[in-house]
Amino acid sequence: MAASPPPAPEVKPEDTNVRELRDQIADQELENRGLREELEEQAAKFEELRSEVAAAQEAKACLEYQLQEANDAQNQLAREGDESRRELAVLRERLEVAESLRQQQQNQEKE
Repeated sequence: MAASPPPAPEVKPEDTNVRELRDQIADQELENRGLREELEEQAAKFEELRSEVAAAQEAKACLEYQLQEANDAQNQLAREGDESRRELAVLRERLEVAESLRQQQQNQEKE
């Protein structure tokens, strides 16, 4: 008589539930690991962007400072230009007076 195979282990419904739960836990752990890696990548990108924003803000502040300096220089040149125009007007007036006096003197010498 041939040896009969050993009897199959009896599968209980509780064993199936435990296996299913373990599979679900393993799947969830894989998903969590993937989400964690994605979160780390996003955090790295965020830090990179934050660094770029900080650099841009620093550049903006530098440009604003340079613009203010240029505006100040322009205002100073405008003031100096106004002063030069006033001085020029005074010199023209003096020149007119001097020319008038010279003309009078020449006229007196002719008489």
